[in-house]
Order: sequence, then C-alpha cells, then structure tokens
Amino acid sequence: MASTRKNKKSIKKKKDYIIVEKYMRNILGLDTRLYKINLNQGFHCNKKLTLKKKVNPLTKKIKNNPIIYDILTHHKKISTKTLKKDKKITEHLIKIIKPYEKYTYCLTSDTLIIAETKSSENKTKFAKVVKDYTSKHFNICNENPCASGELVIKDNTFIFDNSSGTFEPGYDSIKKLKTALPFLNIKLVMMGTPEHLKYFS
Repeated sequence: MASTRKNKKSIKKKKDYIIVEKYMRNILGLDTRLYKINLNQGFHCNKKLTLKKKVNPLTKKIKNNPIIYDILTHHKKISTKTLKKDKKITEHLIKIIKPYEKYTYCLTSDTLIIAETKSSENKTKFAKVVKDYTSKHFNICNENPCASGELVIKDNTFIFDNSSGTFEPGYDSIKKLKTALPFLNIKLVMMGTPEHLKYFS
C-alpha cells in the first residue's frame, strides 16, 4: 500500500516537469539543431495526421533511401535540461532554445519536436537548402503527429501555425497544442490569414 502511494507521488512529481533534450547534426560542416521536449503528462490525441495524398516526389525518394534519410535524421544528443512547469517556464525554455527566426515542429503523443529551419544566418544557398530539408516534417516526425507546422517565438510567446505540406493539418489539429502545452504562452494562427502574415512573413 505504501509502495502504491509512493509510486503515485512519483508520477505526480514527474508531471510537474518537462525534459528538454538538445540534439546537434553536422552536415558537411553545417550545424543544425533539433530539440525534443518531453511533456511528461500522458497527453494523447485521438486523431493523428497522415501523409497527404500528393506527397512531393522528392519527399518519397528521401524517405525510401535509407542512406540519405539517415544523414538527414541522425542526431547526437548534447544536453538535457529539466524544467519545472511554473510561471517562468516559457521564459526558461526560450533561453534554452536559441531564438531562431523560424522552426518546424511536430507534436506527438508525448513530445514536442522542433528543428531550426530559417534564419538570417543562413546566408549561402547551401545552408538554406540543408536547413530546409533537415527540418522537413517527414524528417523530424518519427511517427504520425497530432499536429505539425511552423513556429516562431516573439514577445515571450510560442506562435504556432499549420504550415505543413506533408500533413496539411487543420485548426482542429493544431489546437491540440494548447491541450498538450497548457504551461506555455501559446498563440495559434492559420495560414492565409492577415494574422499569419504578421508573424510569418
């Protein structure tokens, strides 16, 4: 009986924290970063996204080529941080995640995955191409996601959209982010709206 109470307390304590893992890839001398945020709260989505019917031919080729796919998806973990789900968690998370101009994200049943995709630092065409393809949803989503799109961080707020040519999520999908991440400052915007142009132009 005492053991059961201890286990329940342990599970409850675990849910009070998130685990942030930082990964690094180096492709021909170019570093790219990816983050996995373990939600630790048993979030489950009833409906997962599936690949759209007309997938880009290049997407299929890369997915079906194990050598190229491994190059684009292989990461080395370089750090792990534990953050308490308190009022300052958004601020703390932003300090860990370099505030790039744009990220690609996938929300799975227990993890938020984000990858650098666009920055003014990417001055060469090679850098832009590598960042673009290493952050594609078919690369960073290791399972069919609950939500996917792009992310920017502004004014201490995580702003998510539904820009994913791979899965084409609707609002019903991306609104799950608020259920999965109630401890973060979140704003949702849809593609094709004036508000989207304001944040993602």
